[in-house]
Amino acid sequence: MFKLLGASTGIQLISQKIAFVEGIYDKEVMQTFYEEYSDRVSFIVSYGVRQIDELTHTIGKLLNEASKYESFLMLRDRDFLDDKERLRLHIKYNNRVHIWSKRCIENFLLDHECLLIIFKGLGITTISLESQISSIIKQIAHDLKNETLRDLLDYRINKLTRTVRIRIPHEIMEDEDAIVKYIMTCKNEFLKKLSEEEIHKIMQDCRTQLERLQVEELLDISDGKRIL
Repeated sequence: MFKLLGASTGIQLISQKIAFVEGIYDKEVMQTFYEEYSDRVSFIVSYGVRQIDELTHTIGKLLNEASKYESFLMLRDRDFLDDKERLRLHIKYNNRVHIWSKRCIENFLLDHECLLIIFKGLGITTISLESQISSIIKQIAHDLKNETLRDLLDYRINKLTRTVRIRIPHEIMEDEDAIVKYIMTCKNEFLKKLSEEEIHKIMQDCRTQLERLQVEELLDISDGKRIL
């Protein structure tokens, strides 16, 4: 079961804990932070982690089964999931799927004290106070606001289009005209969801959402990788 999710080598499969993460950078960060547990925990890159809220039926069943095991853990970026969506996924997968409280794991690296230590280690003396780092990070997040808006808009549009599903009823499989009619109905439903009016509404909703955020909240949903 775990092999199908990405774990392949013997050492990974005999670990006390198997943690599936979203990408190679997530794996490197987690391995660095938990180096002392390397003999007990294996971090496995499983690129399907990001899509656990839209899994295929087969992989969904696999995750449901895997999440019953204490050795199983899956970590994924929050992206733009709201609190209800985040909680729903935690409950659905028996709290074995952990979704970061910030947009991605890199957002946790925007720690003022940590960055100051790194700057000192690199011999950077122009920045000597945590407050300076805080101001710089917040300014970068503000400068990247349009990028964050674009990402949020992409997320909302893609989420909307995923609500249209084509599942041809078994009873019409012998009737080609009925199949075509069914698919065309689905297509029209899809186009309705992407009407010009609806897109304008979504864009305004996204702008309003960002404008209402406090500075720290904006920082949490900005892309930590870009800021770094």
